Amino acid sequence: MLKRFLAVAAFAMLFVPATSHAVDHSKQWALGYFFEDAPIGVRYMMTPKVGLDGGFGYRTDEGPDYASSDPAATASNGQFTFELGLQYNLVKTDRADFFVRPSFSMTSVPYFIDNGTDPVTSESVTDTRFGAMLGAEWHATDNLSLSFGHGVGITSGHGVSPGGVRGAEPDGTTNFATTGLTTGASSIGFRWYF
Repeated sequence: MLKRFLAVAAFAMLFVPATSHAVDHSKQWALGYFFEDAPIGVRYMMTPKVGLDGGFGYRTDEGPDYASSDPAATASNGQFTFELGLQYNLVKTDRADFFVRPSFSMTSVPYFIDNGTDPVTSESVTDTRFGAMLGAEWHATDNLSLSFGHGVGITSGHGVSPGGVRGAEPDGTTNFATTGLTTGASSIGFRWYF
């Protein structure tokens, strides 16, 4: 039992800084992400309190090409997501920051329209999301940080799945929901500061 405790304590020491000082990433770039749908992300810390985030995500779904005259034809339906966020640190401590983070994201979703009379056409819709989160960024080391948060979001979407078929152009809907970085390990944001 003592060996196990010592092993865990030794591992935990890897994440404890040698000196106790507040981490300041002003004028530094970081790679990582906050928004799971846009996992290729960068951050630029403009000041100790303000950081600008940008993220990109892409996914492709292979499916039938309904716009083709060949019934065996397939289409690669690519869905793009762009996200911008502004992290404002309300409280800074030696190893953690408490922040508010407003954000905006856009997702382009391809689909097909088949109204039964005109030729099938390939279309796309853009879904948007405005959000605001309260969260914490823990600086595990001087370069690595992990982010956790919760908040609210307003989504303007069309309910279209990539490569789906609709009989007409879909109507947009607006939804309000709570959100959080709590659904699993992939929902924990991270950054590596250079």
